[in-house]
Amino acid sequence: MKKKLLQDILLKENEIVQNENIQKLKNQSDRWILNQIQNDLGKEIEKFSSIEEKIQYINTILGNKNIFSNYKNQNLANCSINDELSINNLIVSFAKYIEDEFIYSSDVFMISPFISSFMVNKLRNWLSNNEELKVKIITTTFDGSSKFLSLETLVELKKDFRERIDIKIENSFKNNGSRIHMKAYCFLREGGFGNLYIGSNNFTRTGIMLGNEYSIKVSEFREKEIFSNFLSEFNKLWSNNLIDIENTEIINKLISAQIFIDEINRVKEKEQDSVLNNLDMKNNSIQLFPYQQEAINTIIRRENAGINKHLVVMATGTGKTLVVAKYFEHIYHQSNRPLKILFIAHQKEILDQGMETFEKVMPGFKKEVGEFYDQRATIADLKNTQYVFTTFQTCLLNLEELENYAYDLVIFDEVHHIEAASYKKVYDVFSKNCKTLIGLTATPERTEGIDIKKYFNHEYAYKMGLYEALLKDFLAPFDYYFIKDDTVDLTGIDLVKNEKVGKILSSTNRNEFVLENIKKMIGLNNRDTSTVLFCSSIDHAIKLKEYLCNNYLRCEVLTSENSKSEREKILSDFKNKKINYLCVRDIFNEGVDVPNIDRIMFLRPTNSLLIYLQQLGRGLRKTPDKKLQIYDFVNNVDLYVNKKYDPFLLFRAFSKDNNIRVSDLIKNELKVETLLPNGSNIYMEYLTRKDLINKIKKYESNKSFDNIISEFSKIDSFDNYEEMFLENETREDFSPFKIYSKGKSFIKGNEVFSLVLSRMAINNISNILDRWLEITEQENIDVEKIEDRLFIYNFCNNSKRDKELANEKNLKVIWKKVRKDNNFIKELQYLIKFKLKNEDLITIENIFSKPLNIFSLKNMYFTYDQINTVLLTESKEYFKRNTNVKGIYEVAKGDWVICASSLTKQTSFKHSNYFFENTGELSWESPDEWKFSNPEKINLSKNRYFVFYQSEETVNLFNDKIRKFIGTVQSIEKRESMQNNKTNKENKVLYKLKVS
Repeated sequence: MKKKLLQDILLKENEIVQNENIQKLKNQSDRWILNQIQNDLGKEIEKFSSIEEKIQYINTILGNKNIFSNYKNQNLANCSINDELSINNLIVSFAKYIEDEFIYSSDVFMISPFISSFMVNKLRNWLSNNEELKVKIITTTFDGSSKFLSLETLVELKKDFRERIDIKIENSFKNNGSRIHMKAYCFLREGGFGNLYIGSNNFTRTGIMLGNEYSIKVSEFREKEIFSNFLSEFNKLWSNNLIDIENTEIINKLISAQIFIDEINRVKEKEQDSVLNNLDMKNNSIQLFPYQQEAINTIIRRENAGINKHLVVMATGTGKTLVVAKYFEHIYHQSNRPLKILFIAHQKEILDQGMETFEKVMPGFKKEVGEFYDQRATIADLKNTQYVFTTFQTCLLNLEELENYAYDLVIFDEVHHIEAASYKKVYDVFSKNCKTLIGLTATPERTEGIDIKKYFNHEYAYKMGLYEALLKDFLAPFDYYFIKDDTVDLTGIDLVKNEKVGKILSSTNRNEFVLENIKKMIGLNNRDTSTVLFCSSIDHAIKLKEYLCNNYLRCEVLTSENSKSEREKILSDFKNKKINYLCVRDIFNEGVDVPNIDRIMFLRPTNSLLIYLQQLGRGLRKTPDKKLQIYDFVNNVDLYVNKKYDPFLLFRAFSKDNNIRVSDLIKNELKVETLLPNGSNIYMEYLTRKDLINKIKKYESNKSFDNIISEFSKIDSFDNYEEMFLENETREDFSPFKIYSKGKSFIKGNEVFSLVLSRMAINNISNILDRWLEITEQENIDVEKIEDRLFIYNFCNNSKRDKELANEKNLKVIWKKVRKDNNFIKELQYLIKFKLKNEDLITIENIFSKPLNIFSLKNMYFTYDQINTVLLTESKEYFKRNTNVKGIYEVAKGDWVICASSLTKQTSFKHSNYFFENTGELSWESPDEWKFSNPEKINLSKNRYFVFYQSEETVNLFNDKIRKFIGTVQSIEKRESMQNNKTNKENKVLYKLKVS
């Protein structure tokens, strides 16, 4: 489709057929509409010669004389156009504007002395999603460090978008006294609706997204001269003696200089940090955040109320261990005797860090700790030890001895493991032998659906989830990049078979792809990054580490196979940035605390929300000005093999609650920005977005009907019934008709009526459904009314019906017996209410002026028995089964039914019927028995012919047994001879019938 200008989208929405363009219109803010008003208004007022006429015209449009009368009484020559029409602004938050500007502009001219890799990544995404965008950038080397100019990522950007981006750099080392210091961003659009921003914003995260920066926004429409002057000045600057990004020789020298300068700066920063840390050491007072103090106060209140089990849920990085350490400090000072504490964790790294936290809170604490793990202490050593830190594995091995000890405080860290049999055994022992029990976790919801609250009085003592922690700025915000990874093929691969997955994911092609993305997104010479790469296996981690090291990256591998001294050395080097990349497997899932992690790469698919959250949490710990960069390498996981693999993990992890509707996300094309906490963003290219949508659809389709119904029907309510269908509406096989057709029901026991409910589910006339709802609440029916007869006919010919009603034909008797089944009536009411509330139905006008008849029911869907219902004139009180499934048959004297199908193509002759809705013409082939040479069988003067049509629409919505009533035959437009399907038979008739 030809590109539409913004004004085309605004003024001619009906001409645009692509949903994505309509969505763009819906997403636009008022300023775009205001642009269009100004454009049209400008053309109109140009027709007037005097200022008075122009003001009078504007006042006429606005309908408010006072708006412009004030200007008439002032010095009009000094006034600009009224504020209502002005879009020149002081911008205090560039972040609100910049993405829209890049996405909807055709050309961008920008000057920024500083450019960071953070913003280069965003620019890469904008270029990917706006294929017509062209960008020219002028920047500077400034002090020569990569901190202020991410040269490497700019070089990669130029390689990937060679024809669409140009970059020139001022060499600030040449002291010519005229350094570039200005910051300007000029966005052009076809039609003259560009914007120019001039101010203090550098193209860095601080400059664009965070800092207190001001810009003046100037409208091209309003200030054409200023716009023209800027572009002229930009071109002059562009023609100066600047360094082109494609001048490889000079650029490589600048990158080498950056590496040297960065190293010098790091030494200086380390010295400064050392001084600051020494100052901090002199002040041992630890300041709690208000939420941490609230958690402590809650535990104290519960203890005073006689509650001794406390489940504390806090997102990774918010200081769970600090909370229990400060709580222990509180009870320590309140007690007049020594207190015994037992700290149990899943991994030794958690215990090491836990002791460090307690030591910071209570200096000297570590000297009194019995480190009962990693062969540091024996069971005999514990007799004289007040504070015991141990793994649950060690506890399990020494349970008989340990259960003789009583503790004042027992802490279970990462308590979400409690359902494991061995862990539960340890819990059972110590929960009885302690005064206070605290369970800590960041992820209380196990992927198996287990609720750990039952071990803690069925409640959370304190809970602050990931969404809330991000929203309240207790954790670092993030940018989440989906990177489509086609370097590996996981078709037919079960993710549980780790060895095979690890081998595939550590191939040379895959490692090259990872390195290529490091070049693009981070820069090979970036020595300030602390990036964790989550691998699928230890072998994968080792191979990737070797590959990255061979390409001169400072990288190490960290797994459970490293010794304690190795782990300590590696983590220390990583924290001090002697190592920039850490390839890990499992060991970083829980408890490892490295606040300076600024990037995470997910290189392995995972089935577990728990593992996903733990890995994610490693990077979310907050440090000043930090914004975590997440790179998720999206693989082609085979969802038919891995039925439990959830491509929806990201959206579940960051949602405010866990009730995001999958169908809504798919409808919105995964545009979930409004669901994320402020300051966090998700970026994905169109093809990646499309691929992920398909994965989610497949994931949803893997769920069995029984599991879905069981999940939603735990609570019997209309809300749950409705949510069940809305949540699964993207599935083509999950609708009221289709679940009932498979013999299922929402309320257990109603399966006997599933066929009845499926018949009810096809109705698409709101008036009939309203009447049916009334019938469910009363005893009597009126079989003279079509709508009542249709209702009761649905109960007849039901093979699953009980024996008592098996042969009953009297409609009133059937209803009298059926209405006693309260559960069935309830589900039937759910179905009708759902259809009335959520489906696009036909409403018949003036229904009270005359009774319904067949002619009122055009475009209604029918079963064969329902066709009988509306056309039979006799025996209205009794059910009569329709045994006719022929192409044409007589249902009552003078009334004929034509059942036409567009899908009855014959193998030999490819014949089929087709109804042309725009002309009302039906192409219909006669039965094989009709001969073209015989007298005409359709007699419109004596008979009526009712046409019920089967199409791809009816089959997709229901099945091949449902027909839509499209009207009656008005005339025979054409009668032709056509080959008979039966061999050696005379030709039959092909009709063109006018139907209305």
